[in-house]
Amino acid sequence: MKHLILSTCDKVTDKTLIALSRSKSAKTLTSINLVGNLNITENGLIALARRCDLLLTLNVNKCMRITNTMVDTLSRILWIESVRFSLLTIYQNR
Repeated sequence: MKHLILSTCDKVTDKTLIALSRSKSAKTLTSINLVGNLNITENGLIALARRCDLLLTLNVNKCMRITNTMVDTLSRILWIESVRFSLLTIYQNR
């Protein structure tokens, strides 16, 4: 699996993201769309960041519990091309 769309899924939580990060699929994911998930926090995103080695795009628009600081930190520590958050898109060169 390369692309995963979990947008506006009320049941997605940090536990979901942690379980995903521990799965075999984590090693092949290049894109994750988490738009509108209100139950995820920095803890779930950190778990993904640690295990999703090929992740290039992370969309966390309208994820109200994710802060600008966390988005900035993720864009610096990952080999990521873009992190989308609210109306702001942060790009980083690989």
